[in-house]
Amino acid sequence: MKIKVGIVGATGYTGEELIKTLQYHPYVELSFATSNSHTGKKLSELFPSLSKWRNLSLIESKPESIGDVDVVFLCLPAGESFKFAKYAISQNIKVIDLGPDFRFLNPSNYQIWYNTEHTLPELLEKTAYGLPEFFRDKIKNAQIIANPGCYPTSILLGTLPLLIENVIEADCIISDSKSGMTGAGKTPSQRTHFVSANENINLYSPGRSHRHVGEIEEKLFLLTGKNTKVLFNPQTVPVNRGILSTIYCKLKENTDKNIVYNIYEHYYGNEPFVRLAKDFYPDLHIVQNTNYCYIHILQPESTQFLVIVSVIDNLGKGASKQAIQNFNIMFDLEETTCLI
Repeated sequence: MKIKVGIVGATGYTGEELIKTLQYHPYVELSFATSNSHTGKKLSELFPSLSKWRNLSLIESKPESIGDVDVVFLCLPAGESFKFAKYAISQNIKVIDLGPDFRFLNPSNYQIWYNTEHTLPELLEKTAYGLPEFFRDKIKNAQIIANPGCYPTSILLGTLPLLIENVIEADCIISDSKSGMTGAGKTPSQRTHFVSANENINLYSPGRSHRHVGEIEEKLFLLTGKNTKVLFNPQTVPVNRGILSTIYCKLKENTDKNIVYNIYEHYYGNEPFVRLAKDFYPDLHIVQNTNYCYIHILQPESTQFLVIVSVIDNLGKGASKQAIQNFNIMFDLEETTCLI
């Protein structure tokens, strides 16, 4: 059985990661890939290391480019997925959106955080948020999967079990998150130029100004019923890929860290891609080019605080590989196919 797949926006970092990973998927046939900046070029011209689909030519990105496929991956900036998703659903084609356009259950939240109207609120009831550890059953039956943001993936996996079990306070969650440069996308900016990024750490959109704050808080409320307040300080660091989130939370009572680890074990013990790093500090090297999330906790003495360290690859569990995990669930395949 081959599942016919298309990719819109195939030459950005997430599109490239999708193609390079999906070439090893035994059930995938790539039917088309689009790129406005490289229309007409063969995939082998851009990605010489490919072993499959080398002669597939890139086509223009427009809804009518979506041909006879079973599912389309959308790797597009905010506001660009609507027209493609609308067309795909009208043709009974499933959608996995790696952009932000379907991540909010409440369309007014999208408008608040992205400063633009959500033009397809009627499709949100057909959408599942693509964090499998908490939304697996909904993913199985969804027509659209909203792949989570990279930072929200690391922060939600770290905090959700403890908020659900009422171990930490909801009104004070602080995350210091450092990301590799691929998280900023391929389009260059002053912050991403070599001389700005090299030997430097750049803070951007701190406090509550980053769009991912809204996504994180909505999902925390949806799963816990608690109005959380997240302070979020994202930074880019001069490495290619990876996210390390150091999350500071206040314990409701003095809870031993072994009890906290037991809570994580309860939620993630059977999860294929979440691992507890009880005896070591996880770093970027152990997650790069994988779909894993590693979690470690620290409990500073004589304080009521808990420190959660959550580490992922921003292009892996934070984007393309999690999208493939969702694809596997959507089509009732072994969840780990081509990911381990």
